[in-house]
Amino acid sequence: MSTNQSLVLLNEMATFVKVVESESFSETARQLGTTPSAVSRAIARLERALGTRLLYRTTRKLRLSESGQQVYQRCLDMVNAAQAVMESSGQFHVEPEGIIRMSVPKAVGHFMIHP
Repeated sequence: MSTNQSLVLLNEMATFVKVVESESFSETARQLGTTPSAVSRAIARLERALGTRLLYRTTRKLRLSESGQQVYQRCLDMVNAAQAVMESSGQFHVEPEGIIRMSVPKAVGHFMIHP
């Protein structure tokens, strides 16, 4: 699998992690604000790209395949790493905050600042 394909599949990997954790396509779809069929298609794309079945599905239950267990752990590591990057990047981007007080002559205030 190429690097570009791996990056494109990061969303599918995150979806796979959510499916495994919630044990439900419907619950994952609700959490992601999408449809169960979109979740199913994302899992199918990931399975095609990896060339292996990740989940055994029945109408009532999902079960990880043996390869699905290994892939889940790797995907979980990737999702956690991506979240850590996003959280740590917030430390470097500090927005000024607080109250600004201005003092201007009344005439200037009416002309320049008055709503």
